[in-house]
Amino acid sequence: MLKKAVLISIMIISLVGCTTTINYKGESTSWRGNYSATINSKNNREQGTYEFVYIGNIRIDTIQKAIIKNGSRTTEITDFSLLDGKMQIPTSCSGCSNKNNPIEVTIWWNDTEETFELIYR
Repeated sequence: MLKKAVLISIMIISLVGCTTTINYKGESTSWRGNYSATINSKNNREQGTYEFVYIGNIRIDTIQKAIIKNGSRTTEITDFSLLDGKMQIPTSCSGCSNKNNPIEVTIWWNDTEETFELIYR
């Protein structure tokens, strides 16, 4: 019975130790951004979500374009509808985030453009 308990404990500890959570945050005059992801340490697979919240003075419903540069990976979206001034973009990649490198974000809306960085926190 003791052997089963020890074996189960080892299995739980090894499963818990397989993932790491990372978080990046940043802000510009009109936008607040966040990137949260879980990284599987066994295969370096990253599952995450970008969230951008419009904090400007006028109401907007869509953005014209957003470009997100995370390491060597660039994500571009166009004509994206916001829900209550927010947009969420799921992402999946392998080894794309590096804690030493910020994520660069550029957003275009209403013929306005802002660029800001998400920094590892």
